[in-house]
Amino acid sequence: MSAPEYLDESRIIETKSTPAPQRTTRTGYGSKLPTEWMLRLAPRKQWFRVYAVNWSNASSMYIVENGTNKFLGTIQLKESSELRTTVRSLTVAQCEKTAEGAIRVGNKSLEADALRCIVWIENGRKGHCAASRRIVQVLNGEST
Repeated sequence: MSAPEYLDESRIIETKSTPAPQRTTRTGYGSKLPTEWMLRLAPRKQWFRVYAVNWSNASSMYIVENGTNKFLGTIQLKESSELRTTVRSLTVAQCEKTAEGAIRVGNKSLEADALRCIVWIENGRKGHCAASRRIVQVLNGEST
């Protein structure tokens, strides 16, 4: 049996909540239970329905891309709209400020996140990836 394949979180452009299709099982258990969540992925910008595998009291979420189940891992689907808006409005100056602070304290991981976000902004991609969320947390004075 092969290891499960996980979705690269940096490909997520947008998430949205829609009414889930009414094809659930009577028991609530199953291997392809549609959820209310959809993801738009780069580079194709196509929407994908998020499904759940539920055979106990815990579910694993995944999408189906080119016939392959790609599990979501630690992606947070229930982000607040306020955080998404803040992340999408990040500026190069804010990312540069974060990178400078990271260099001062020797945080190479945060520095790399900030530089990655600068490239995304300059290329017109304002996704809400983990790197962007981390920068917003730093700018808000939250620990990372």
